[in-house]
Amino acid sequence: MIKQLRDKYNNDYRIERYDDFLKSCNDDAGFVIPFRIAETPIFADKSFKEKVLNAGDEILNQVDDIKNNDEIYKLIPDKYLVNGQEGDIEIVALDFAIIKENENLDIRLIELQGFPSLFAFENYIGYKYINYFKIGDGYSHLFSDLDFESYNKLIKEKLLGGYAPEQVVLLEIDPWNQGTAVDFYYTEKYYGIKSVCLSEIIKRKTKLYYVDSGKEIEIKRIYNRIIIDELVKRQEFVNQFNFYDEIEAEWVVHPNWFVKCSKLMMPYLKSEYIPDTYFLNEIDWTKLNLSEWVLKPIFSFSGSGVVFNITEEDITSLSNPEQYIIQKKIKYEPIIPDVEGGYSKVELRMMYIRKDGYYIPVTNLSRMTKGDLVGVKYNKNKTWVGGNIFLFEK
Repeated sequence: MIKQLRDKYNNDYRIERYDDFLKSCNDDAGFVIPFRIAETPIFADKSFKEKVLNAGDEILNQVDDIKNNDEIYKLIPDKYLVNGQEGDIEIVALDFAIIKENENLDIRLIELQGFPSLFAFENYIGYKYINYFKIGDGYSHLFSDLDFESYNKLIKEKLLGGYAPEQVVLLEIDPWNQGTAVDFYYTEKYYGIKSVCLSEIIKRKTKLYYVDSGKEIEIKRIYNRIIIDELVKRQEFVNQFNFYDEIEAEWVVHPNWFVKCSKLMMPYLKSEYIPDTYFLNEIDWTKLNLSEWVLKPIFSFSGSGVVFNITEEDITSLSNPEQYIIQKKIKYEPIIPDVEGGYSKVELRMMYIRKDGYYIPVTNLSRMTKGDLVGVKYNKNKTWVGGNIFLFEK
């Protein structure tokens, strides 16, 4: 981290300025952003940036090697698999914990997802932090020599896949009541892609349509933002299209990659940047010091079902141990000082798209926490926590 810039930012910090910043963000979107935006971005130097990029390359090279190994996917329950041509993993996110190793900051992969993240909003909020707090042009949240306009052009091309914007929809369940609704707003603003609720899709044989301004429009491509386990729980939003049907529309990315490129891959990935991870049924857990491990259900998301303080009963009571992984605990290092003497821990999400056969890093998001869980919903009534972004030294 860049101490000089951090010290200056904290010395200049005023709660009134932060409140004005939040108001400006809400005014720009035209509604109150439902998740907490942190008081500060994260500042990181070139060496840390290089470490992150090298780790991403190493991990994604392994993902490419194992992604077509059908043996990996036999554990997936049918309820999570969707019909249609899967294509490639066009979008990937890597979640890294920021830790301390041998007195130096380091990173460890916590999870990966073959699923889109907040591509539109992160470009907005990155430049918002930079411009509003006058960070200067020596720092960026973007990679691959991208700037605001070239980034939006690249993401737009990826999401549209050659189709007109009106033939592509962002598909979600009850989109404008989702915590990520602000990303849907900027997705339409920057890329012309409208958000459509699953319940509003019209299906005729294998073709899908939605209605805009009283006109029926055929859907050629789906920018999928539906999380499968939410779909399982919210069947009231299933109408003509049940999500599992054969259809004449492309996906970006296909929903099956959400479960295939996820915790399910973790035991197969080996790297200094990856904590020891095993399928629970393939390791003699009785020989482990359980206090040093975390138990995670493979097919549950957003932190649901994770057991941090494992007991023997937690394991022996499971009827499906093959659907769990056990992972060596990672200690997030409190590295971001607030203005009251406290420190926040950080998780970094690196966001990649596939272009010309390679995964390229495009942007990031980060989240600060003062508790055990990182998601913004777990840090109620705390300050210097929430969603933000890394600004890397150019």
